[in-house]
Amino acid sequence: MPEDNFTDDEMLVKLDRELEQREAHPELAEVFDAIHLAKDNKRREREMINEQLEKGLRTLAIPDHMHHAIRAHVVDRHPTGDFLTSLLRNDLKEAVQRADRHNLAQLVDWCQLLYNYCPSACWGTPEKVKTWLEGGPRDEVQTTD
Repeated sequence: MPEDNFTDDEMLVKLDRELEQREAHPELAEVFDAIHLAKDNKRREREMINEQLEKGLRTLAIPDHMHHAIRAHVVDRHPTGDFLTSLLRNDLKEAVQRADRHNLAQLVDWCQLLYNYCPSACWGTPEKVKTWLEGGPRDEVQTTD
């Protein structure tokens, strides 16, 4: 279960356990601090990516039935369907063949969404998409103000 899905009670129990471990092993305090900092940074990065993506989804005419799929890929690093995977891999021929009429009509908006509102590490080549899904390198979140 991802950390973001913990209930408040579950999170308190988890934090109590971590505090007990920290008190039992004071020599590891710096390690615990580093772990918490890394988790906090990852959470903040995920929030920034989500905010940027949501801005693009509000701005562009991406079909509503595709919002969940693009969020799943960009924010949660989950695989998507054939059309979106082809688009993410920059395989225009395959994307056109697999698009429904709504997505086909919005290909320009899809390209604008990827270029302006999604981290460049999550799309562009089959290798980049694979690395993204495996939790590989992140890049700085792009902002368009």
